[in-house]
Amino acid sequence: MTPELTVLVAARDEQDVIGASVAALRDAFPTAEVVVADDGSHDATAERAEAAGARVVRLPRRGKGQAITLAERTCAGGPLLLCDADLRGDLRPLLDVGGDVAIAAFTRRVGGGIGLAKGVARTLIALRGGRRMGEPLSGQRLLSADARTRLFPVAAGFGVEARMTIDALRTGLDVREVPLDLEHRATTRDVAGFVHRGRQLLDLTLACGPLGRSFRGLRLPLVGSVVGVAAPAVAPVAAIGLADDLWSGPERGFRAHLRAGATTGTLKLLAIPLWSLWKTRSPRTP
Repeated sequence: MTPELTVLVAARDEQDVIGASVAALRDAFPTAEVVVADDGSHDATAERAEAAGARVVRLPRRGKGQAITLAERTCAGGPLLLCDADLRGDLRPLLDVGGDVAIAAFTRRVGGGIGLAKGVARTLIALRGGRRMGEPLSGQRLLSADARTRLFPVAAGFGVEARMTIDALRTGLDVREVPLDLEHRATTRDVAGFVHRGRQLLDLTLACGPLGRSFRGLRLPLVGSVVGVAAPAVAPVAAIGLADDLWSGPERGFRAHLRAGATTGTLKLLAIPLWSLWKTRSPRTP
């Protein structure tokens, strides 16, 4: 028997649109479970999603990529349709495309910025994945069961789509873009809009660099390792932080590390101050 489709919607503070979005998805995919990853909303997003018939995974604010990763683990196996909370339009044609990853490409553009983030994403995907994509940041994408297994956990923050496309291309998955008549709330050309796009640009740049998995199984950018290479003077500190990110346990805070005994966190708590003290007291070259 073919596994049923699951629809996973990432949402944060979307109370005005989430009810209609969930209702439209349930109407379009009547046999699918619609799951909303509520990324630390401060409004009634979760309640209105549930009222519309979705199963809600309530999370502290993690950012889009981590929210999707954590919610995906609660879903049944099989194909997965990812969707943004403010989408308007029909995604059913994605089911007829075939391939491993079907990405919805918007046929018309409404509002938005100057295209910097999209241009950077397109360039990074071309450099790392070997293909120039028409819609590098589309959050509307259908993953086959095999693609889902290969691509999760996904990158953190707003870099999730760009890195997912890179990973799909580099692992040999069949990635197809499908022009669809869709709409979503476009960011405006004001301070809030430019702040959002700046954060999106930072997230996707980090996501397309080196990543590692934390003990929670989340993929995180290895920024410290890059700094260590660029600045050898802080390389030992970067190495200690990298070790803690990759191999640490669930302990958080000074007391928890001490109670747990020998942990990478204890190493960090002791080694970094000692390194700083040694650097401070070491003789400097005039």
